[in-house]
Amino acid sequence: TLSNAVSATGHGQVEAYVLAEGDQTFTLGAASQNVTTGSGAVTIDTGSAVSDITDAVLDGSNATTSLTINLFANTDISDATITGTAGSQDADYSVTLASGVNATMSKAQNDLISSAAGTNTVTLSNAVSATGHGQVEAYVLANGNQTFTLGVASQNVTTGTGTITIDTGSVSDITDAALDGNLATGLTINLAANTDISDAVIK
Repeated sequence: TLSNAVSATGHGQVEAYVLAEGDQTFTLGAASQNVTTGSGAVTIDTGSAVSDITDAVLDGSNATTSLTINLFANTDISDATITGTAGSQDADYSVTLASGVNATMSKAQNDLISSAAGTNTVTLSNAVSATGHGQVEAYVLANGNQTFTLGVASQNVTTGTGTITIDTGSVSDITDAALDGNLATGLTINLAANTDISDAVIK
């Protein structure tokens, strides 16, 4: 249990941390390191040493102001149990991506992305209907039947197996997007609104 609210990094051999009350950033020191926050605006950073947040429990239910999960480097958070400020799993927190990050996450976690700096790729771990975040340049879909809605004009999509629909959503001009359905059993491009797909590379 940390007694003061300052930026800190977990030791790799400590299984769990309880943070002090107050605004702070805590950087994970191991893949399965559990963190329980205190009150305040809290950021939990994945750091550069942890590439797969395996069975970690990140509990932000005490973070009365906000909880942010910052993906500092390539990492997989899909197996982490993350609880937001209202005490619900995969709700009431935000996910931020540093520049150049390739991240694997669930659809619910993808919905909580608030910002993505530079160029990023998100791999979705489950095959459900999802929408791309407007600041993420590329998505890799999980295997399975699903519909994916583009979040921005030049968003690249690589499908997994299954029957896939890529929906243009409200994007009016699919500029240089690469939509790769090579692995799909069937691929449908659904034009949900007035749009131009003439410059898209679709295969």
